[in-house]
Amino acid sequence: MKKTKQDLSLTKKIMLIVACVVLAVAGYAGYMFFNGKTSVKAISEEELKQTVSKLPVLYTIEAVSEVYVTHQDAESSVRSWFGNRSIVVPLKANIKAGIDLSKVQVSLHPTEQTAEFTLPEPLIEIESDEIQWDKLQEDVGFLRQSYTVNEKQQIAKMGKDKIQNSLYKMDLIEPTIKQAQDVITGLCNKVGLKATFTPATTKYDTAEAIAKIIKQ
Repeated sequence: MKKTKQDLSLTKKIMLIVACVVLAVAGYAGYMFFNGKTSVKAISEEELKQTVSKLPVLYTIEAVSEVYVTHQDAESSVRSWFGNRSIVVPLKANIKAGIDLSKVQVSLHPTEQTAEFTLPEPLIEIESDEIQWDKLQEDVGFLRQSYTVNEKQQIAKMGKDKIQNSLYKMDLIEPTIKQAQDVITGLCNKVGLKATFTPATTKYDTAEAIAKIIKQ
């Protein structure tokens, strides 16, 4: 393993997957609630709101992020006399982005045959961010003690923080909002309504903004 000064190096492999199965779930829910109702006059604002809120949290984007955290002991007398220690700790994080449709706000305008929706903040869930123990690489001098589990966990935490701080660079939020809008639009079309959406005022283009919507 290449020996360098104490540092944190990361490589990322990101895969985005649109989870189309939620569209099928939404379509089925729309059929169950709107079955037999084919006009604006046949549905009330409360029924429309209940229909949308009955849908599950709409997770439309899934991402996998892999990082490799490289660590080496700082220069010291121990290192000089007894040898170096270095380690590569690989982590894999499964990330999901979605919209909680139960929190959607709706205003029905029968005269204009439109329904205006305000979506809640999207949410991000990190399902797992665990060390891939089978890929861990460790280089320990002959007279040095191996890294303890606690040390490995502390090094891994640097990688977890880096994953969270880089989420804003991933294309998660805009596709999530777009998919939620498409689902709601499809439900409205079943009763002849045109769906409109209140423009979002929050931008999710910083690590701080994303941190506020990560599900704890």
